[in-house]
Amino acid sequence: MLFPGAFDPLNPDHFVKLRDLQAVLAHLPDPLIHTDATGEVLWHNPSASTVFVGMKIGGNALTLLDLPEVQAAFQRVVSDEAQCEEGLQQEVNIKWGGLKRRYLNLRLVCFRDKRAEAPQVLWSVHDMTAQRQLDKTRTDFVAAASHELRTPLASLMGFVETLQGPAKDDEDAREQFLGIMAEQARRMSRLIDDLLSLSKIEMEEGESPSTVVQLQEVVFPVTDSLALTARERGIRFAFEGDWSTEVVGDKDQLGQVFSNLVENAIKYGHPDSTITLKSRPYPDDPSLHSIAVCDQSPGIAPKHLSRLTERFYRVDKARSRQIGGTGLGLAIVKHILYRHGGRLLISSEQDVGSTFDVLLPHPLNEAPAAL
Repeated sequence: MLFPGAFDPLNPDHFVKLRDLQAVLAHLPDPLIHTDATGEVLWHNPSASTVFVGMKIGGNALTLLDLPEVQAAFQRVVSDEAQCEEGLQQEVNIKWGGLKRRYLNLRLVCFRDKRAEAPQVLWSVHDMTAQRQLDKTRTDFVAAASHELRTPLASLMGFVETLQGPAKDDEDAREQFLGIMAEQARRMSRLIDDLLSLSKIEMEEGESPSTVVQLQEVVFPVTDSLALTARERGIRFAFEGDWSTEVVGDKDQLGQVFSNLVENAIKYGHPDSTITLKSRPYPDDPSLHSIAVCDQSPGIAPKHLSRLTERFYRVDKARSRQIGGTGLGLAIVKHILYRHGGRLLISSEQDVGSTFDVLLPHPLNEAPAAL
């Protein structure tokens, strides 16, 4: 209880407590508004005037928030005297703002001040925009994942039905269809593996790695494992810079980062071209080290660059599926680097090639001096 008994204007301790309470309310991140039974604003914290531009003491909150659902909730709160004595609460969700629209949850609580005859209302506002965006992202992800799985599954079911029916005794058709079915099954397996990998990475995002690894221990095993695939397309690897440099990171997850990037460079690069991997200090921030994967490829149009790390986003959907892409590789890279406190920079020049630049932190107190 803030004040034992009534507030005493002659008691200096009460003024100190009141000042402390006002300081706390003023720093609340969520808007808080106090109005009378007509909606006139008696007090509000600074957050309220930030969210509701034009909010001021003496103004009318109902005029400012001129929405039918808000008006109705307010009238329900102040119209029932009995429930007002019990602290009746009404809750309503609204959309607010122009281009930067927010989703707000308003809670209106009726109370009676012994010094005032009419009831008063306390408005508390919680910004639900981030939660709504997260919910939408999850919904979109489930829908996209279902679509990606449904396509090969439908293909498998179609071939199974054909083999059980019209092509039951056709050996040539069976061999052809079984090959296609095996490829579709592998596609589903790759997609499920990537989905599970992404889920695991997201679960670990709050746990920053603390181990120190040398870049050559991470990158060279990746290029060795992909050397045969690269040679099949006539693609060579070239290395520049110091690969003995140490960075902070999870060796397995960083291996996955470079495996995804190098594999993409092989898939989308020109035949008989070179993939260059560069290790160098990042000039804009001495606490970070840059490891760039540069391919020689048709390049990527600028309009696609900002969306490449979105889940299931593909520049060329048909070609990506044809070469076995799941649309999750760069999303996995992004989430791994987020956990590591790193970044991914993407640049591309059409008809020349693309560069995927991984920035990773140096071990604490071991960063090189700024160039």
